[in-house]
Amino acid sequence: MYKRIIIAVMLCVAIAVPVSHAHEIGEAESGKMPDKRASDTQPDLFELEDKPTAKILPGEVGVSEKLGQYIPLDAQFTDEDGDNLVLKNFIDQPTLILPVFFRCPQSCSILLANLANALNDIPFTPGREYKVIAISFDEEETPGDAAKAKNDYLNVLRNDFPEKDWKFLTGNSANIQAMTRSMGFMFKKLDAHNFVHPNVLICVAAGGKIIRYLYGSEFLPFDVSMAIAEAEKGTPGISIKKLVSYCFAYDPVGKKYVFRIFRIAGTAIIGLLAVLLFFLLKKNPTGQ
Repeated sequence: MYKRIIIAVMLCVAIAVPVSHAHEIGEAESGKMPDKRASDTQPDLFELEDKPTAKILPGEVGVSEKLGQYIPLDAQFTDEDGDNLVLKNFIDQPTLILPVFFRCPQSCSILLANLANALNDIPFTPGREYKVIAISFDEEETPGDAAKAKNDYLNVLRNDFPEKDWKFLTGNSANIQAMTRSMGFMFKKLDAHNFVHPNVLICVAAGGKIIRYLYGSEFLPFDVSMAIAEAEKGTPGISIKKLVSYCFAYDPVGKKYVFRIFRIAGTAIIGLLAVLLFFLLKKNPTGQ
C-alpha cells in the first residue's frame, strides 16, 4: 500500500513542477511577465523614467546591500532652506533615507507620497524616535527643487509632524556618489533630470550603520516600524530581497511586480508532498 502512495506522490511532484513552469512561460510570452532572458538584464525593483527602451547593462542599476556598514557621516549636503548640513549633525537617531530626484515625474513622486502616508500610521514619534531624509542623486537639482518637493509632501503628513525632522537634501556629485556608493545604491543618468534607479528605502541607526532595506514603491507602516525598531537596537535586519525576487516578477506593461501564484503554489505542493513522504517512510521504514 505504501509503495502505491509513494508512487502517487512522485507522480504528483512530476506533474506539479512542469505545470507551474509552463504557466510562467506562457505568461512571459503573453507579455504578463518577462522571460528569463529579459529579466537577466533588468535590475531588481527599479523604475525607468520615460525611457522604457533604454538598454541597461547588468550591474549598472540596482542595490548591492551593505547591511552593517556605515554611510559617510562627514558628507555635506544642502537642505531645502539652502543651509549646509553635515549628516553627522542630523543622524543622531534611527533615520529613514529615501534616494530620489525631485523633478522625477513618475516613481519618485509615488515613493515620497507613499512614505508620507506610511509615516502617518507608525507608532514612533518623529524627532524623538526617528528622522527622515529624502536625498536627491541629481547633482543639478537645487534647494529650490527640494523646497518645492518638501512643501508637497508635508501636506500629506499629519499636522503634528515636525518639519525640521524630514530633510530634503541636494548636493554635489562627490557627496552624492559617496553617499549612494556607501548604501550600495546604483543608478544611471540617461539625460538631464532623467534616471533609471532602484526603488528602495534605507534605514540607518544613530551613527550611520545600515540596518534595513525596504524595496518597492509602497512602504507598509509595519515594515517601516520594524526597521526603526531594529535601528534603535542597532541590529541589521534580514533582507527579504531574495524572497521578493522569487515570489514576484516584473510586469513591463503595468510597471509593477506581480505575484507568481503558480510558482508559489507549485513549491507549496512539492513541500507538502515531501513532508507526507517523510512521515510515511518514517512510519513504515520497509515501505511495505
